[in-house]
Amino acid sequence: MKTPINLRVTIAQTSWFQRGVAMLAALLALAAVGIGLAHVLNQRCTLAPVAASLVAPASAAQERFAALKAQQLDQFDAHEESGSVRARLVAYARFLALKARQLDQFDAHSR
Repeated sequence: MKTPINLRVTIAQTSWFQRGVAMLAALLALAAVGIGLAHVLNQRCTLAPVAASLVAPASAAQERFAALKAQQLDQFDAHEESGSVRARLVAYARFLALKARQLDQFDAHSR
């Protein structure tokens, strides 16, 4: 009968160099298997063709993009003209007044 291999003793009797070489060989083997599987799976995957009716010509897409940007610019200009800067300043002044009141209340309670 064959004697069973005691893995703990075998590992304990090997040097760090031998263990490192064994781990490196195992990693290389796993990498080779992974690359092979990725290559096989990549060959099986094919992209579905896109219908020509769904793809707009580049010039039409560029025109739509330019129209969108012009519309955004018009909205931005209209928003700035409506006094949003003034509204922000008023809101900031109210915030500062609130903080001043809170500071006064804190000072009154701390005395």
